[in-house]
Amino acid sequence: MKRYLLMLLVVAVCGIGFAGSLVADQSIQAIGLGMASNNRLALSYLDEQENSFLRSDRVRQVTLFGVTIPGELNNGHPDRLQECYSRQALETLNLMVQDQQLLVEIVRNGALPEAVVYQSNVSGLSINERMVLVGAAFAKDSEFEALEARARQAGDGRWSHCPLKITYIDPQAELVAILNVSNQPVELKGWKLHSSTYESLKNWNCPFDFCTDVAKVGQTWEMPLHCDIPPGGVVEVVAHNEDFLIGECGTSKLKMIGNFLGRTSGVWHDSGDLAWLISPQDEIAWWCEYSGKHQVQC
Repeated sequence: MKRYLLMLLVVAVCGIGFAGSLVADQSIQAIGLGMASNNRLALSYLDEQENSFLRSDRVRQVTLFGVTIPGELNNGHPDRLQECYSRQALETLNLMVQDQQLLVEIVRNGALPEAVVYQSNVSGLSINERMVLVGAAFAKDSEFEALEARARQAGDGRWSHCPLKITYIDPQAELVAILNVSNQPVELKGWKLHSSTYESLKNWNCPFDFCTDVAKVGQTWEMPLHCDIPPGGVVEVVAHNEDFLIGECGTSKLKMIGNFLGRTSGVWHDSGDLAWLISPQDEIAWWCEYSGKHQVQC
């Protein structure tokens, strides 16, 4: 694997524009210019001849290899519905990198290089690994999955703050399965499922703004019952014209029949749809997109 080592001094500056890619086979000193977005670090690297960091054609950005940091959906718009744990994840990352000297390995080169980042005065795990281990990032690459499992088991970071996820959708059965990924029972009352199409998102900018008239943008169901789901438990939500529970609260598998607000016929379209799981704090806990009428894993 080719390596490019970058020395960074990172400061929190947002809203910067960038162009170009890093040059191959170089060891580069740089100053970080902050977060271009939640999963990217911006930097200006050193021109040794001019002894300058600030030339605009030397400004670049890298994305963290193998991980996804909550906050990409909101993309810096405070008026939109926040992705669960996005603010805390960004604060965690800033604590690790802000005003710190870093070593950056470019794992994949290109217009937006993917990097593994190390704090110079901290031995051992990379920042990518540390973000996953404290529950502030998802594992996108298999080499980070064991760390994510440790964070999930310990209930660290987002795994206790946003403990439910959509695990699969069966459009023909009008069914969405929700899994408790935390190590504690979760109270279901107040959680919401929202169905919307790409066209409704385009026309109404929802559910990020979570429009009041949900009938214009899709269908929403709010879990009406006080009912716990244990760690590792699954609740299957089937769209229908009334609300009732099949099974007993606290068991590892429940089925809830849900009457979605705005429902005129089927909720989960055979041609494809977007499913959103919204926490009682009105944060996006999970989302899943699909196309076609067959069951899909999320």
